[in-house]
Amino acid sequence: MLRAILLIVLACTVPSCIPSDVEDTVLLTADISNMQVAVAAAPGGLVTTLAGGFDVALHVRERGSTATDVTFTSFSLVRADNDAQVLNAPTGKPLSWAATPALPVHLVPGADASVHVTIGSGKPSSMELSADDKAAVCAAGQVKLVGTLQDTAQGARVTSMASAPFVPSGC
Repeated sequence: MLRAILLIVLACTVPSCIPSDVEDTVLLTADISNMQVAVAAAPGGLVTTLAGGFDVALHVRERGSTATDVTFTSFSLVRADNDAQVLNAPTGKPLSWAATPALPVHLVPGADASVHVTIGSGKPSSMELSADDKAAVCAAGQVKLVGTLQDTAQGARVTSMASAPFVPSGC
């Protein structure tokens, strides 16, 4: 009996025992880093902006056998202590942003890519803040950037990502 169990266990350690749907799955990771976010008064002091950017490192594990196209769907600023929205609280206001290189990013298994995200989607690259939003950013202390992405290999499934806590400058 023990010998039969041992043979079954040994037989299932070969790759043929791994279901094909697991083998074909693209396993994507995304990490937010290099956060440079600042609150600043525009010249003349009439408008306050949120400016800066961050990097998103993407990696597709070699185990997947399918290429994928990655698109970011949103980014927000949240409090590090409780993940509450900072901008336009409590409902939240997503950041306006632009990505370099342009999205989608095409990745094959085993590939890495780095995407730089700039806050603001126009010229200049910044996002206008209301007086309440400026106060909320400065009062939050430590914040995190959180985002969502989709990749074609996973269909419409949304994947979340978050930065480490940091303090925006300019407060």
